[in-house]
Amino acid sequence: MIPVKSCCICDEEVTLKASDEDFRLFHCSSCGHYSCWHKELKLPENYDVQDAGAEFLESLAATRIRQGARIVEEVLKKESNPSVLDYGCGRGFFLQACQRRNVKPLLGADLSQLAVDAVRKMGVEALLLDKETSSLNALTKIQPSVVSFLDVIEHLTLDEIAATFQQLKTSFPDSLKSWVIKVPVCSGILFRASLLFFRLGFKNPLKQLLQVGTDPPHRHYFSKGSLSLLMRRFGLEPSKSWGEPDFEAASFSKRLRFKNSAASLAGLFVGHFLHFAAVGLGAEDSCVTIFSLRGLQ
Repeated sequence: MIPVKSCCICDEEVTLKASDEDFRLFHCSSCGHYSCWHKELKLPENYDVQDAGAEFLESLAATRIRQGARIVEEVLKKESNPSVLDYGCGRGFFLQACQRRNVKPLLGADLSQLAVDAVRKMGVEALLLDKETSSLNALTKIQPSVVSFLDVIEHLTLDEIAATFQQLKTSFPDSLKSWVIKVPVCSGILFRASLLFFRLGFKNPLKQLLQVGTDPPHRHYFSKGSLSLLMRRFGLEPSKSWGEPDFEAASFSKRLRFKNSAASLAGLFVGHFLHFAAVGLGAEDSCVTIFSLRGLQ
């Protein structure tokens, strides 16, 4: 049975926007938030064991490092010598961007042993998280002033987000000042186009965006308003926000896993068109916001 509830952000009524046997996508017209129910799957414990393909990862790395470079510059405008905890560090793309700007100390944290091992090979301290971890302070001597959640909270339930944020506030009550959060947004050109294609009978683009059939999938697509509403529950106020294209125009076909030359050429054209449209219309597919604890703006 699939529960249809009120909006998890503002408690207003939601409507079903897309569905099949694997997922249900609900929308709140009040705050703009999309929430997604996924059918349970039995998948590997290490999420990064799931096969993504070398070309896909190459394209993804280029996007994440480009985005990371901008984030680092914005963080440095607020704080000249930040210490950074990248929560859900994955393959360490953001930490690489920090290293290029000589930001230190750095600390990664992730549920995946493979991710932790990869970050440690970069010369960065990394913590292996588990659901029983109540405090990080006892696991490291680093006292971060900045914590980043880049492409993380959209995978979590609201209870998991609340528990994680409380864990961090408890672990680093004196040092932690800025929270950098990057999420996919429903105003983005890829989300809008994929939802339209789904209504026309082409399901795969939307299911790929929602990461249906992977673990963890996307449970949320935020509006800029719904993200701020959620963060205010935790005493966080936005201080800087901007949109980010979530793909590279030149390697768009790799993100779509096109194999033959004709499809790749078409993907190159579509990638440049979508990138130009997203930036020109302010319809980037990700939003990055730097939040400060209330009273520290």
